[in-house]
Amino acid sequence: MCTLSVKAVSMRLTGPMSLRNWRTWGRANGALRSQLARLMSHLLKWPCQPERRRISEHSRRATIEHTRQSISELLNESPSFKPQLSQLLLQAYRDALAEAVAQTNLPKRTFPTDCLWTFNQMMVEDFWPEQ
Repeated sequence: MCTLSVKAVSMRLTGPMSLRNWRTWGRANGALRSQLARLMSHLLKWPCQPERRRISEHSRRATIEHTRQSISELLNESPSFKPQLSQLLLQAYRDALAEAVAQTNLPKRTFPTDCLWTFNQMMVEDFWPEQ
């Protein structure tokens, strides 16, 4: 049984990555994954709900654009995440797929099993997936 206290761990985590830095890094990592999932979820839903897009296109576009901006800001603040993007994208796509299925009530098979877009494609301002 491990009985290390937080204090003991924090005393060992000195130097470049303190316990506070680990916590901050973990929150930023979670925020980036969450924003990536949000973006991918909206991009997955974009071609599947043209009727909803007509009703609230401006709002949906604004959400996608804001999410892209948030992702850019997170990566600018923490460039150390860039080498981990491929792994984060895999994790975030699973989250996005679950969210898209839940929000659209469409069968999971409606959506691609794997993400069809690269990170760079998703971040392009005028990228809007169509079927």
